[in-house]
Order: sequence, then structure tokens, then C-alpha cells
Amino acid sequence: MVTEQLVLGGALYLSLIFAAMFFAYCLQRIATRGARSLMVMFLGVLIWVAADIVQYHTAGELAPTIGVSLRLLGPDILVIGAFLFALEYTGREKYVTPAVGIALAIKPLLSQALFFSPYRTEFIQLLGQEIFVGYDFAMTPLFTAYTLYNWSFIVLSLLLLGHMMARSHYPRQRQIIVLLIAFLIPLALNVVARGGVVVSDVTSMSFVLTSGLFMYATFRLRLMEALPVARQRVLEEIDDLVLILDENGTVVTVNEAAKQTLNNGNSLEGTTVATIFDVDDTKSLRDRQSEPIALSVDDEQLYLDLNRSVLEDFRGNFVAEVLVCRDITDAREQALKLRDREEDLNLLKDLQSRFLRHNLRNELNVVQAHAQMLLDEDDPKQRQLQEIITERTEKILDWSVKARAIEQLIEAEDTIEYDLYRLITTVVSDVAQTYDDVTFMTAVETTSRITAVPQLERALENLLENGAEYNDSESPRVTVTAEEVGDHVEIRVQDNGPGINAAELEAIRDREEAPLKHGSGFGLWLVYWVMHKSAGEMEFETCSEGTTVTLKFETA
Repeated sequence: MVTEQLVLGGALYLSLIFAAMFFAYCLQRIATRGARSLMVMFLGVLIWVAADIVQYHTAGELAPTIGVSLRLLGPDILVIGAFLFALEYTGREKYVTPAVGIALAIKPLLSQALFFSPYRTEFIQLLGQEIFVGYDFAMTPLFTAYTLYNWSFIVLSLLLLGHMMARSHYPRQRQIIVLLIAFLIPLALNVVARGGVVVSDVTSMSFVLTSGLFMYATFRLRLMEALPVARQRVLEEIDDLVLILDENGTVVTVNEAAKQTLNNGNSLEGTTVATIFDVDDTKSLRDRQSEPIALSVDDEQLYLDLNRSVLEDFRGNFVAEVLVCRDITDAREQALKLRDREEDLNLLKDLQSRFLRHNLRNELNVVQAHAQMLLDEDDPKQRQLQEIITERTEKILDWSVKARAIEQLIEAEDTIEYDLYRLITTVVSDVAQTYDDVTFMTAVETTSRITAVPQLERALENLLENGAEYNDSESPRVTVTAEEVGDHVEIRVQDNGPGINAAELEAIRDREEAPLKHGSGFGLWLVYWVMHKSAGEMEFETCSEGTTVTLKFETA
């Protein structure tokens, strides 16, 4: 008899220790989702076990008032915590409000008030006086209502968890099964005791198992690290359409975005994904991840970008298939507009190019021919006017040639290798034949070779022509030098003319043609594009003593 009492007492204290440990753990993580409701639940467990410990130490005597009071209060608090946890765990946290908490607190207050009222005997009647563990209550109408009320909340919690398990897959089901067992064990023992099958109510001793199962779910199955409601909230807040499928391609669940976009008045759950997206079968849908899916919803054409992934458990077994569909309708329309604009720009470029190459050039040739005919006459005044016409016509024709060269540069991808000495001497020799009154000098101090686009020779010609043509010095001079500086080569074209207009340099530097910031022609733009396409750098230094243009290339 003594040994049996010691065993019962040890089991009670073990339940108290386990429950206190888990309560302390929840208290330390009170900010974690689910921790508060579990604290309420295990506070009820602690009170219940404390009531039975009081009874254990007063065995053989009339059950003390404080013990019975705690025995009524413990289950009341326990079922409140269990119910709140079930709501929170299953994604119904919107019902976990202060108003609901106050409503649930009415019953414990009412039970305590009734117990300490003159109607106590109509509520609580003890049948035995020498019970070492638990309380043998008579099932009066009021106590029966009290008991059924508590049972109903535990059963409701079990139903919520069971419904959650039916919608979940293997990894989540393991966690829910552990919780179901943790709730079922004390409920079953309490039903047996209240049904009169056993005299002693040993429900409080089963809390050692309940506490242990919750510890297992927490530390092994990560119960409190991320409750399903947290994942569900993330899923609902995603703007993309998310569909969870089973291995047959049937929709198990969807997020709110999918419901709003794809629901035509019918539930999506239980529908095959092939039916939703109007394809022959699920496999054909899986094979279309590289191209948008066109879908007609409420007479509106949608385009969805599909991303598919398969989830497996730790054994490699199929868990679920996840389809994430991003609505790219607006982005696709914007891309089509951009493509149309690009096509229009290309067309405009072709028209401008064709106009410069053909229409404008042909008309200018006619003007130039007639001007030349007029130049043959002896009228000095008329000859001066015709010289101006010829000069401006040649300039416009030169612009058209340079514009065409820039157009070719924009499309260019290939580069060639140049011998610096041969390149510079050839270009200087050709330009010098046109400008007899200009002194051209070269100083090539390197035999290096560079890589650039084929139009580099044309760009150098343009720089030399600029330095010669607009040079108003008494002794016009253009100097071209080339030398190695570190790991690159620098070509410098220096003249002693008036310097390049600041507006032209600013336009090139900012890559912008504007009414107040533009160049007088295509020459410097041609040089800019040659350097840009050749991965080189270009620098300008201009002052009253002339202009120096530096072209930097990496050695080949």
C-alpha cells in the first residue's frame, strides 16, 4: 500500500516537473507564435496537478476546499489554452482576440463563484474520502454540465487539428498526430474516470506524457519555429498564383491570389490543373515552363509565367507539386510596346539613312553640278556665290558619308589589328596632300599593335582634317604622336588652332544632342563611336593655343 502511494506520488511530481519545464520554455519564447496559448494550457495543467498533490498529501481526510477549487480551475484554464492553440495552429488566429478571451474566462469565474456560493452542494458532491489521487465527484447536473463543457472544447480542438491533418502532407501530419495523441490521452482517462469505470481519476498523471509529447513536437518536429499558420499567411500574402497539387495533378489547395484570378464561381480544390489551364494533360503543362501560358478569364486574356517544383520528404517520397504562376500580362504588353517602339526607331533609322544615302545625296549632286557649271563663267561676284554653294554642298555630302559610317559602327561587332606606325604614317600622308599650307608632323615611339574597329582610320582622318581645316594660325600645324603608357597605347592629335567649340565637347561628353548642347556635324560623333566600339577612351584638352585629342587603346 505504501509502495503504491509512493509510485502515485512520484508520478504526480513527475507530471508537475515536466509541465513546469515546458511552461518555462514557453515563457522564455512568449513572443513566438503559439507560445502564449500553450502557456495558458500548461498553466491549467500545473493547477490541475497541484490540486491532486494537495489531495495526495491529505489522503484519508475530507478533501480540502483549496484542493477542490484548484481541481475545478485547472481544467477550465487548460481547455481555454488548448482551444486557443488549436485556433492559432490551424490558421484561425483572427478568432484569438481579447473579446474571445474574456468570453472564455466567464466559465472559470462562474465555476469558482458557484463553488463558493450557498449552492455548492448542488454543484460539487464528493463520493469518497480515502482516495489518494484524484477526486471522486458525483455527476450532479451542474457538474455534468461543467464536465461536458470542457470536453466539448477539447473535442473541438481535436476536430480542428484533424481537419488540418486531412489537408496536410506527410511532414506536417507527423506533427499533428503527436498533438492529437497529446490531447487524446488525458481526455480518454478523464472520460473513463467520470464514467465510473475507475474510482481514482489519474488524468493528472497522464500530463507527464502530454508534456513529453509537446516537448518532442517542439524540439524534434520544430512545432514553435514555424506554425502552419505562419506559412499559410506567407502563402496568402504572395501576389503570385500558388497551386498545390497531388501526384495526379489535382489541386489540393490554392492561395487567395489564385482564387481571385482563376475562380470562375467554382471551387478550385479537387479540380485537375489541366482543366484550369485548358490543356490536354498535366504533362503538357509541365513541359511549357519556358513559354508564357495564355489563359482566358472573364473574357480577359491573361499571360502567366509558370514555375513548377516537386516537394519530397526525407525518404524521397512525393509530397506535393507546387505551381507558382506569375501574371505577366502587363509586363508582356509593355514589352510588346517597347518592341514596337524599337521597330519604329529602326525603321526611322533606315529611312534617315536611306534619305542621306540616296535622296539628299542625289539632290546635292545636282546642285553641285549646276554650281560647277556656273563657276566656269567669268562673273567674279557670281563665282564667289557659287564657291559658297559648292563648299556647303561638299560639307553636307561629307556629313552623309560620316552618318552612314556611324550607322555601320553601331551595328559593328568585329575588330581588326592595326600596326600603329603604318596606320599613322598612311593617314597623315593622305590628309597632307589635301592641305598644302598645313605642316604635319609625326612622332611614333612604339611598334605596338592595337585592336579597333575598321573605321579607326576614318576617325583619325577626321581629327587631322579638323585640326587643319579650321586652323587660323599664321603657321598652322598638326602633330600626331603615339607612345606606350603603362599597359596601353596613347595616340595624340595636337593642333595650334582656335580649339574645339565647348558645346560640341559637352555634347560628346554627355552623349546627348539637345537644342542648347549639340555638335556642328558628325565628325566628333564618328570618333566617339569608333572609340566606344573599340573599348578605348577619348580625352579632349582645348585652350587658346590649340586642341589635343588623346585616344587610348589597350595593346593587342
